[in-house]
Order: sequence, then structure tokens, then C-alpha cells
Amino acid sequence: MTICSTTARVSLPLAFWLLIQLPGYCSAPLEWTFTTVSRTVWSKGEITASPSVGRNGLVYFGAKDHTFYAVDSANGKAAWKYRTHGAISSSAAIDGNAVVYFGSEDSQIYALDGAKGGLVWKFETGGKVRSSPALSNLGILYVGSDDKNVYALDTANGTKLWKFTTGGKVSSSVALAEGLAIYFGSEDGSVYSLNADTGEKIWAYRTGAGVTASPVIGHNNSVIVGSGDNYFYCLNGRTGRLKWRTFLNGPVISSAAIGPSGRIIVGGGSDTLYQLNPVDGAIVRRYKSRGAIASSPAVGSDGVIYFGSNDRRIYAVELNGEKVWSYQTSGRVISSPAIGPDGRVYVGSEDHKLYAFKTKPGGAALGQALGPALSSWPMFGKNSRRLPGLIEQANKAAPRIVFQPRTQTRPLGQRAALIAEVHGQGPFEYQWHKDGQPLAGQTQSVLQFEQAAHDDSGDYFVSIENAFGLTRSFPVTLTITKPQPAQIVLHPKPVKAEYGQTIQFKATARGSGTVEFAWRKDGKPLDAAPPGIEILTYYSPLEGFCSILTLRALRTEDEGLYSVVATNPYGTMESASARLTVVPSTLFRFATSQIEEDGYFRLVAVGPIGHEVVIQETSNFVRWQDMMTVTLNKPVPVGDQPEDQTDLGTVELRLPVLPVGDDLEQKKVEIAVRLSKLAIAKRISEEQGIEVDPDSLEVELIFILSRDDSRAQQLRQGYPVDPNHPSVLRRLEKGSFYRFRLVESDAPAP
Repeated sequence: MTICSTTARVSLPLAFWLLIQLPGYCSAPLEWTFTTVSRTVWSKGEITASPSVGRNGLVYFGAKDHTFYAVDSANGKAAWKYRTHGAISSSAAIDGNAVVYFGSEDSQIYALDGAKGGLVWKFETGGKVRSSPALSNLGILYVGSDDKNVYALDTANGTKLWKFTTGGKVSSSVALAEGLAIYFGSEDGSVYSLNADTGEKIWAYRTGAGVTASPVIGHNNSVIVGSGDNYFYCLNGRTGRLKWRTFLNGPVISSAAIGPSGRIIVGGGSDTLYQLNPVDGAIVRRYKSRGAIASSPAVGSDGVIYFGSNDRRIYAVELNGEKVWSYQTSGRVISSPAIGPDGRVYVGSEDHKLYAFKTKPGGAALGQALGPALSSWPMFGKNSRRLPGLIEQANKAAPRIVFQPRTQTRPLGQRAALIAEVHGQGPFEYQWHKDGQPLAGQTQSVLQFEQAAHDDSGDYFVSIENAFGLTRSFPVTLTITKPQPAQIVLHPKPVKAEYGQTIQFKATARGSGTVEFAWRKDGKPLDAAPPGIEILTYYSPLEGFCSILTLRALRTEDEGLYSVVATNPYGTMESASARLTVVPSTLFRFATSQIEEDGYFRLVAVGPIGHEVVIQETSNFVRWQDMMTVTLNKPVPVGDQPEDQTDLGTVELRLPVLPVGDDLEQKKVEIAVRLSKLAIAKRISEEQGIEVDPDSLEVELIFILSRDDSRAQQLRQGYPVDPNHPSVLRRLEKGSFYRFRLVESDAPAP
């Protein structure tokens, strides 16, 4: 640890004293550094995660040495550390109880006691966790994983509430917006919007490459995010439609910040920091560093932009493009700066050090400490606690309620919640009131009723207080109605789909208490145990009780009439029946087919990824039976796939046909294939020029035979057999070859 003293007194002429305070002449105001582990050839202590700052004065961050650290922001001394089993590049989120949440490349999501570093709980995913957790006001933690999923966890105990599967790794972090929506990117090239309560997809927008940058919520709930296709996008948060996009001359992996005027600030794919007009994405200003920028910028309340670069420097730049200062570290700076409420700027480096700077040279000796800019998103994760569902601002005023509680009518026995969200300088003290009287123990931002009772009906408001004043919400009325029997609101709808596809039936119901669902097919109970059938049941405040029946890898026998029965303690109702129709697949095709110089017939097949292609037979020109089985396991590039089709794969088939002779003759080669889990599909390749002797049609087929194979096994595998000389099998040695004579049109299959 190194501390830079700021208490020395010097006697200088007034003119020079004023001069060194001008931005262009300031040296970096480094206050202290903290080292994870000594830097050696074999040590791993690089800091690529972005630090987070708690209200308790501790700075939290992880490093490549598998360790999560808590450091005192006042002096840079370690308060505690916690050892995981993987490198840590995930930034921490900190809740109001000082519980710290982060991910590790050991596939775990951790919750630690922020004061002492003890483990509260951990949750295991199926891949490395490089995404930074996002915490909502309702106590739900959202985080992505390399297993292609985004998880919603209950922060009380780490229980999984739901997960959503994408087509690629999710290292992008989740952004939350008003209206129960979350946004994130995936390496499958899409930006997703999900229902924060249920995990259902609202929309997905396809870019031209993987999205590893984290979205930012801008003006009018716009979703702002960069992609590996070199473009920076602004999307309509409600519909997912493109508002504008700007080319930034390289893959965009830096997340954006929003300045005090609403201007968007982001590091491009090269060495340039851009400022963009939020209305149309026009580039307003550029600032060039000496290396690529992967660090996400942070903006102070004085308009200074802080960011790191691969040139090993930490920069402070004015909004007008003039450099205030830069500081040379000994490693790349990928970590994104955090601006704490005390005005310090914290940022890590790959040289194993965490750096702390004052937002003005000399700190409080020269002026009041500064915090983040008064904007909707001044830094990565929105604020220094990395809570993208909250805003922390260092303005000395009473709390301002930005999300008022709402009047509700709820059935008896169902869940109800009154929510208030505030902006301002914390900490906040909440007190809920009913019918004018304070409610004992109800001192959180959310007043929850797990099973609402008749006596919960009444008039409510909440008072919120901080060090600068008290604010009171609008009064609202909660009405609890008499018990209601289960009633289907949304009935399943008919579906027509191709063989092998995945489809869903959805139903929603309302009623008092808990509504349960039982799906039926052709009037009989449907068993959810067989592979390919999945039933998801959940509750949503907007939709009520919901049930989704998912059928994967459709088969012909899945056709039929589907319905669902909704039941609660007060009644039962069956939905209308919806017919499922399964039609043959149109996804499989041969992309190319040709005879190569080495005598092999080469085809490239395209179809649903992961499925098998089994060669059954060919035309009379050459025949095999069960010749080979191959798998469509090479993904088709995203840009080459049809719209809304993300699961195609390819495989190359090489059929051993070695013609002899001098003359060319056009032949049509017909291949019949069977796709696993799909209907039988027959495709005919283009006509191929094949060298044959027109008189004898002699074709030489070369196979490597095993001496131990029985004749039946050889026949099943499709080895060529001359039907006129079956004894030839007894004379074949391993590695031998022979000529096999075919007849023009009625050649018998081997």
C-alpha cells in the first residue's frame, strides 16, 4: 500500500498557486494504492473488475488471484478478504444491509457479509460468471453466466426464481428500468428485454456480432449498448425497435456513461473516447488515448470524465475534450472507475493495484469533495454501489419520490405490494402508515403482503427521511376482495409448427389464494416427466397466475388437442382446447454438392444444430445402406441465418465414390437422409460430372475393412459386396480394396 501525502505546506507566489489549479496543469491527484499480490511472472493479481463503494466506507473488488477484497476507502488498508476457486472479473453489487454480491469464474455467485466478509450464501451456475450482478429494489439479483443463462435469485437465501436461456455466453450485465423490464446482451449477438418478474422474453434485437458490453438506460427509457460489429445502438426500451446506430470504427466492449447534459460517453473499439448526441447518435467530440479502450467511463459532477486504456494510463478529461491529467500504471487498465460519494475515484489495473484519486487536487483542502454527475447513468453499474435500479446523488436535499405507491384491488389470499422508489442522498429511513397510524416494523421501501387478508384493506402512505429532510408519498388505497374461484383469463392458442421445433402453450388465470394448473392432451392428463416436455408455473402481478407448457423437438405423435385445468380452493375451470399441428420440416437442405478430385462425393448439409444426419441410401448409380451417421454440430454464423432462426448447424458429408474411365457423363445423384427427431426428408443434389466407362460402368470403391467384422455387420454398415462372388469376403484382408461392377439401372444394393 502506498499513500500520497497531501498535508505538506509550501510558500508559493499567488500567481503560480492559481496556475497549478488549472485543469491543463494538474498532476494526477493520487491518494493511495492497494496491491493484491506481489507482481511476479507466475502471480495472478490483475484487477479487471470494477470497484464498488459501500456506505460503510469500504471499497469492494475482486482480482485474478481468486480473491475478493474489502479495502478502507480512507487509507487503502485491507479490511478483509475472501478466497474463491476462480478468477474474479465480476463487479460487486451492495444492498442496503451491506451484503455484497459478485460472481467468480468458478461458476459461483456469492453473497458475503460486507462488514466481516463471511459467506451468506452461494449459488452455482453452469459456467464462468463474468457478468456483474444487478440488484433491484425488490431484493432480486440478476446475473448472467457463460452457461448462456441469465438468472434471477432471491437475495434472502440465493434461491433461483427463474432463468432465461440465450444462444451464447452472457458476460454483459443487466440493466433495470421502470416498468418491470430488464435488459442485457449476449454473445449470440442479441440484446434482450425480459419481464423482470417472470423472465419471459419481451423482445430481442439482433446485432451483427456478440454483445459483451452492458446496456445503459437513457432518455425516455432508451436502451443504449455497443456490439462487436463496431456499431453503437440506441433501441426503444418498450418495443426493441432501432432508434439509431453509430459506427465507432471497432468492436464496442466498453459500456456507456451519460453526462450531465444527457450526452452519451463511450469508448470505441479502438483508442477513441466518443461523445454522442442522444437524439440521433451523431458524434459530437472525440478524445484519443494511446491504446484500445475497454474501460467504461465515469463522469463526475464537475463534468470530468474518468476512464482507463490499454496504454496503461488512467485519464481525466473535460467534457470539452481537454485533458485534466493522466496517470501511468504498469498494466492495462480494463477496470471501470467508480466515483464514491466522498469524491474519490477508484480504479484497478492489471499491475495488481487499486488506485484511489481525489476528484480535485488536494481534496477538501482546495474545495468540496465531488461525487458522480447528476445524470441518469454517470458510471458503469449506474452508481458506486452498482445498483442499476437505484440512483444515488450527492445533492443535499430531502428525498425525491420517483416511483409512487399505487392504489390496488387484490383478491383475498393473493400477494400484494406497495412500492416507493426515491432519489437523493442516502441513507434513507422509511416508515409505512395505515389509516394514519405507523405500522410497526414496516421500515423498508416495499410493503409486502404475502397472503392479503380482509383487514389489510385501508389507506396507506410512506414517509421517507434522510439527513436533509422528510418526504411523504401520495396516499393510496388497498382493497382486498372476497374469495374468487379460479378463472382462466388467457386460453391456450392453436399452434402449427414444423417437425423438430419447440413450441409453447400459455394460459393465465386469476383467483383467490394459489391457483394450480394441470395440462391435458386429448382429454387425458399430460405427464411432464418424458424428455422434451416442460411445464413452468409462476405468478406475475401483471398477469396473475401463469402456466407455460413447452414441447421440444416436436414429433408427429405430439399432435392433438391441448387444454389446462386451473384449480384453487374455491373452484375449478378448464380452458378451451388448442390444436397442435405438426408439419414436415423445411429446415434441412444441401448447401453444396460436388465430386472432388480425390473421388469423393462432397456435400455440405444445413439443418437444426445438434441433430444427426443418417445416410440411408443413394440412387441406382451408387447405393449404400446406413452408410454413415454425422451430426450437424458446426454453428452457422449469425449473419448467414434466416430472420428469427438461430439454431442452424452444418456438417460436411464425404461419400467414397472413385470413378474410373475417360469419358464424362452427367449423372443425377439422389440422397435420402433421415434427421433424428425430424421427419424423413429426401433431397436431390445437382447433376454432377462423373468419369465412367460408358460400356462397363466400372466404379472403383475403396474401403478399409476390419478382419473381425462379420458379413452381417459389413452389410449393415454398407460395405460393398459383389453379389455374384460372396466368398470374396473371406479373402479380403484389412486395408485391401477391389472393384465393384454396377449395372446401369437395376444394380442390387449391397
